[in-house]
Amino acid sequence: YTSLSETMSPKTNFAFINAYLGRVVQFIERDGGLVNQYLGDGILALFMDSPDDAVKAAIKIQQDISQVTELGGFQLTSTLRNGIGIHSGPLILGMLGTAQRMSPGVISDTVNTASRIEGLTKFFGAQIIISESSLSQLKDSKQFEYRSLGKVQVKGKQDVLRIYEILDGLTEEQKNAK
Repeated sequence: YTSLSETMSPKTNFAFINAYLGRVVQFIERDGGLVNQYLGDGILALFMDSPDDAVKAAIKIQQDISQVTELGGFQLTSTLRNGIGIHSGPLILGMLGTAQRMSPGVISDTVNTASRIEGLTKFFGAQIIISESSLSQLKDSKQFEYRSLGKVQVKGKQDVLRIYEILDGLTEEQKNAK
């Protein structure tokens, strides 16, 4: 997104982000997710029922954005790509801030870990990465295609994480290359 935004006026940038968020959020909400926070071009979404819902939404998002050629009046010259990190664990959702300004937010190591996993998508050239914690909680992991990316130690964590790439949402050519 950073390289794209450098070529846009602030007005076009704003329209682009809002168009992008509008496309992506529909899939999150359809699969039972709740948008907790917008982080520029990123989204912190919570899926309370099952990580299956998060994976399904992530796959639909990847399939959709790979077809996009224009957003908010901006013509794309290459395929739009994003990275999605999925992790499961305990968290607290509540109001954060001061008496003058409050916002809903989540606090937990789970959220930090999900963010670190999302950051690994660039390093691994992956669109969707899921932690072993989430993979083990899937109702039927065989409904998805995935491969092990190994163990990683992310910033701020003592323990290593085993992570997996979800291959669904990729073209057959991309899957075969991986």
